[in-house]
Amino acid sequence: MKHNRSAFAVLLMSTSFLVGGVGPAFAQDTGAVVEDQDDEALPDSVIVVTAQKRTERLQDVPASIAVVDGDTLADLNLTEATDLQFLAPGLGLGDSNTPRGAGFRVRGVGTAIFADGIEQSVGTVVDGVPLARAGQGLADLVDIERIEVLRGPQGMLFGRNASAGLINIVTKRPSLDAVGIEGRASYGSDDDIQLAASLTAPLARDIAGIRITGFFNQRDGFVTNLANGEDLNAREEYGLRGSLLVEPSSDLEIILRADWSKRDNRANIWTIRSLNDASPLLSTPVPGVVPSTITPAVQAEVGPESRVVEIGGDIFNRVEGWGVSGEINYFLGDYTVTSLTAYRDWQQADNNDADQSLFNILDLNTGTNDLYQFSQELRLTSPEDQIVSFVAGLFYYESSNTNNTVQRGKFVPVVAQLNSIGVTVPLGGPINVAPDQLAGRNVNSEVDVRDFAVFGQASLNLSEQFQIIFGGRYTNTEVSAVYDRTPAAGTDPLFNLALGAGAAPLAYDLETDDEDLSYRFGLEYAPNPDLNFYATYARGYKGPGFDTQVDFTIVPGLTPLESALVNPEIPTSYEAGVKAVFADGAVNVNLAVFRTEFEDFQAQVFETPPGAALGSFRVRNAGELSTTGFELEATARPVPDFVVGFGLAYADTKFEEFEGAACARIAQASTAPGNPCAGGAPSFDASGLNAPNAPELTLSLNSRYDHDFSDAVGGFLQVNALLRSDNMFAIVPEGVANPYVQDGYVVVNAVAGLSFADDRIGVNVFAKNLFDTNYVTNIFDLPFGGPGDLGQFVTRDAERLVGVQVNFDF
Repeated sequence: MKHNRSAFAVLLMSTSFLVGGVGPAFAQDTGAVVEDQDDEALPDSVIVVTAQKRTERLQDVPASIAVVDGDTLADLNLTEATDLQFLAPGLGLGDSNTPRGAGFRVRGVGTAIFADGIEQSVGTVVDGVPLARAGQGLADLVDIERIEVLRGPQGMLFGRNASAGLINIVTKRPSLDAVGIEGRASYGSDDDIQLAASLTAPLARDIAGIRITGFFNQRDGFVTNLANGEDLNAREEYGLRGSLLVEPSSDLEIILRADWSKRDNRANIWTIRSLNDASPLLSTPVPGVVPSTITPAVQAEVGPESRVVEIGGDIFNRVEGWGVSGEINYFLGDYTVTSLTAYRDWQQADNNDADQSLFNILDLNTGTNDLYQFSQELRLTSPEDQIVSFVAGLFYYESSNTNNTVQRGKFVPVVAQLNSIGVTVPLGGPINVAPDQLAGRNVNSEVDVRDFAVFGQASLNLSEQFQIIFGGRYTNTEVSAVYDRTPAAGTDPLFNLALGAGAAPLAYDLETDDEDLSYRFGLEYAPNPDLNFYATYARGYKGPGFDTQVDFTIVPGLTPLESALVNPEIPTSYEAGVKAVFADGAVNVNLAVFRTEFEDFQAQVFETPPGAALGSFRVRNAGELSTTGFELEATARPVPDFVVGFGLAYADTKFEEFEGAACARIAQASTAPGNPCAGGAPSFDASGLNAPNAPELTLSLNSRYDHDFSDAVGGFLQVNALLRSDNMFAIVPEGVANPYVQDGYVVVNAVAGLSFADDRIGVNVFAKNLFDTNYVTNIFDLPFGGPGDLGQFVTRDAERLVGVQVNFDF
């Protein structure tokens, strides 16, 4: 499936102008004062969301939603999408050495998969446009109106990539009647520099206006490469966003948006958490002549707080993306017709030195992505004040993702060590590896996806207090994949042969299609405007995909299609909740209890088959995954100048059925009684065990105190804290000690500020991770290591960062 990108860009804009258009009028939400389309101020305690693709009070939406407003993000200097986990309980991040493998997790469930043929389970939507890959959403949070974290399956109205939850990002809109400029500039530890500014102005008063935003961020690295003194895991990114709002009449609204951003980071390298005394990474084939793979300087720093490596290969992560969209809202009396057309392009390249050494074991480990997507949504929204109110529409989506992966090196530490001193190494039979010989593989793949959906959700309003909710979505999906693995240029065929099937030439050209009917039913009872009870039952959907990872092999006895195909992921969700407002809006309490069961959950596993030189990533369908728990959120304003809120999320996430879970190295080496992984078994039955990267408990606390020192000077103090319970990153059989666990921790962020000139100028002093709490975002078996040799992903958020920020708003 090949497409002309320029043609789609032209089609996007032309379609947006010709097709009648979008949902309800947009509601401004600053998190404090919210305005409706008639510009009437609502009470401070009212928060407006568009989680059901119509403008509603958060209080009235029968779903568990966490809302983060743009002012809170700016005040706390939280500017990356990954920072959302500090403010939204139950939201986590699956970290990776590349944006291709990273992804959000909601209620302990998410997909972090390298394979480009697999979609994520937690979707990201920006201004109504779904993003094809989770990595596209890991960007700067600048000029944000609000972010809605929708928990649980969201396949009814949002459709794609939302079988576990959704991150709905809403940016600020242009003004039609006033010129304004706002921005921020901050400087912090490690030369952390953040600059952002936005300009809005009417082009024709009350008819047309524009908004232009730019940003630049940079930060020094915090992991030192002892080989050359270079700091790695640095950050540098910049971008532009523009929007044009046109309202030629009271019946028509047109919004055109465009954005571009670029990242050029020296990231993402991991450090060594532990090394076994018998580790092959500590041994040497010629004592006193050839050093060990891991140098003494790095060995001295091994541990949970390690921030050093000593490597000879390059480290980089480069991302460039852009997109355009056209949104039209046409108001037919009390009805709204919506058209939203979008085109996005995302290009990404990265390399990491996977061997963590100065030897060329695997110095070249690079991957590139060239992704584009096109989407078109048509939607009709009815007024709410009728017996049956509804949202219904059509959705079309297609994407093409071309990937290239090249790996080249010695692949076996002892071979690299001996070759470094000029020794030819016999591997058995006719295979002898000379110093100038390299092994490697080159994998080219292309994955094309086409989705078409018809959807609708309605409420039968039996009275002002009681509603019945029902809806459905029919989805038709086509997925095709072309995969071609060949020897990397300049590598030796016999050497590749010694590495096994994962380096053997392989090609497939596969297609699959599927159709699904998702649905949602619910009851809602609101005895008064301040109290709302609800219960819902929903079935979601995430479509099929193909395993396109470099290590893919055809399972003996199966066809290429049967080996590569990953079946659809089907969640079934049960949720009940209550939302209550007390004391004239001074106290808000929301409680939701849930259970979601995922059939054929799409999981990435890392396997090291017996006798293999390399472990391999594979994608499997876990038989059934479940998550059960609750979310409790409360906000109180005991006095006008002080507000405090907390959110508590509990999720018990486990595999109800999972035959074929990968055996971690530590389990393969364990002699614990009854250990099914003993002796190097590749897999075991993990049914009944907790899922990885799913901490049971998260608690967030947020408080803010404002004080006016005089008519001209005001001040505030704001504190945010996150508590996360123990987090397990890999599953092991019962009875086997699990070293892949990050102990629970607490992170506190704080900011104190002064404002001048009617809040037009502000100066803040901030501290992120005030108490310098160390933690990691992943623990895993080191490539080329043995049992107990563990790596970890460290994050800048696990170190204190202090700085000063200047804000302006004119």
